[in-house]
Amino acid sequence: AIFTPDGAHVITAGRERLAKMWDLSTGQVIETFEGAESALSVSDGGLLATAAFDGLIRIWDLDSRQLVTILRGHQGVVTDVQITPDGSTVVSGGYEDGTIRVWDLTGLTEAEVAGTKLDVFRVTGLDLDDDHAVVLTRPAAVVPGATYVLDLETLEPVTEIAGQFGYG
Repeated sequence: AIFTPDGAHVITAGRERLAKMWDLSTGQVIETFEGAESALSVSDGGLLATAAFDGLIRIWDLDSRQLVTILRGHQGVVTDVQITPDGSTVVSGGYEDGTIRVWDLTGLTEAEVAGTKLDVFRVTGLDLDDDHAVVLTRPAAVVPGATYVLDLETLEPVTEIAGQFGYG
């Protein structure tokens, strides 16, 4: 669950593939957004990123409550999605495809970071600051789990913490 930028609402997601926006003063659902079940993130400007088991990321405008775009590229479950506070960049992690994708919402382009540049088995969690993404991975039988820190401008790893992995 996440708060909206104004703090007046909470957005939740679940197995029914719906994100629900709840009014905190009444406890009532005031809006639903389709295709959200695994992760949510909201920018300071009111863009909502939702992720689902179908590999799609949907970007919603909370003011108009309209779908802005659908980001396609993951194969299978998207385990986490984060949107930068200014709403310009989305970082997503795939569980089944083991990729980290960085999406430029200003030009709606996508660059695949992991899978070719990082030895990642499954992405289990993400976090962002202004310049970096922290990526948590799960170990496989032959690939140890790790935590990576990526530079969002160059899309290159700046730190790898081997053996440290987890779930969010």
